[in-house]
Amino acid sequence: MWPKFQILGELFYTYPLILGLIWAVGFEYSRALNTKLKNFNLLFLSLFIFSWLGAKVLFLITLDEVQAKQIAQASNFWLGGGFVFLGGLIGGLSVILLHKFFKNQKISDYEFMLLPLTLGHSMGRVACFFAGCCYGTFCELPWSVHMHGGFRHPVQLYEASILVGIFLFLRKRFQNHKSIFLPYLSLYFVSRFFLEFIRGDKIRGIFWFGLSTSQIISLIGLIIVIAVMMLRKRVELKRI
Repeated sequence: MWPKFQILGELFYTYPLILGLIWAVGFEYSRALNTKLKNFNLLFLSLFIFSWLGAKVLFLITLDEVQAKQIAQASNFWLGGGFVFLGGLIGGLSVILLHKFFKNQKISDYEFMLLPLTLGHSMGRVACFFAGCCYGTFCELPWSVHMHGGFRHPVQLYEASILVGIFLFLRKRFQNHKSIFLPYLSLYFVSRFFLEFIRGDKIRGIFWFGLSTSQIISLIGLIIVIAVMMLRKRVELKRI
């Protein structure tokens, strides 16, 4: 773990520093790709706010009532760490759907933002690794890392690597003018579901049948994606 470091006597915290870089790079990357959305700066700001709130709220939901109340009353929680990515994704998608409805846009008009999202998410998991959060279960593999009292799966780096792979796949599809929205969701939901089995931080909440909050959301999300794909297929067959 490398949660903080010094440069010329100044102390820097790795996690918030990388998080800031992610949003800065994500904004510039998104703006460079945008060709169809007007007033993009305002949309991006709305995405930032509601993704942040969504990630925080879902984190609180995974805690018991006493813990959630104590943490929610601390200002450093709302300004610092303590995120659940899927909560942020839900918050961001809500903004997109509302914007689509009021601006009469197509979902495909927003797909370009999935590229900086996926790349930024991979950087975020590297930040988690340095901060020592979202850590894995105990293991004796050669590449295990010593963290929180023992050698563990570097599950943060596993996910970061998977996300880079998803990013490269999506970028190729995007460059070939193919849809990337449903492929992104399906690939991430599946990978997140299985990665959760080697997550060791129980603070994220374990609920039905030993599944975590993120696994339950991933399952529901994957079912919805499959249903949408089947519906689209049925519509396409009727047109033939």
